[in-house]
Amino acid sequence: MIGIKRLFWTILTAFSLTGNAALADFELVRDGKSDCVIVLPDNAVPAEKTAAAELQKYIGQMSGAKIKIVSPTEAAQTQRKILIGQSDEIKKLIPDIDFKTMKSDRIIIKTAGDILIFTGSRPRGTLYAV
Repeated sequence: MIGIKRLFWTILTAFSLTGNAALADFELVRDGKSDCVIVLPDNAVPAEKTAAAELQKYIGQMSGAKIKIVSPTEAAQTQRKILIGQSDEIKKLIPDIDFKTMKSDRIIIKTAGDILIFTGSRPRGTLYAV
């Protein structure tokens, strides 16, 4: 139950802190179904793999939706994605982010159109973002 509360408060905090109206328009689940996939980079570190699994688990517990965890190749044709970790796609969508100089445990929660991004510094930033 603590994990579900953490996810709820993380998303709520992201909406309020970013002032990004697009976050409020990102529909993750409707009627127990989702057309999103969770995209985990091929070079994901263990904490990023855990983050993807926890996100999948808690979304399922809260909504009944079963969201698949896929590789970037599998998600290439998918429009609605949840990007986890430090992928090439995230680097293209947020070009001003330099992961190499990012401070320890920094998190980023952002949208780019129909893409929701949970990322951060390695090793734990992405896990904390989720």
